[in-house]
Amino acid sequence: MFFATVILRLAELSKSNPEKALELLQAWGEGTKTIKKLLDEVTQICG
Repeated sequence: MFFATVILRLAELSKSNPEKALELLQAWGEGTKTIKKLLDEVTQICG
């Protein structure tokens, strides 16, 4: 469920700010952000 929430939030963000969504996804993939940090940031941006 947690991962599904992150994916849905990233999809939402990609519609309004695709560059930021890609930046966050890349940071997670590179290991510089945890999945929890990713969700926190996406939630903060999307509201």
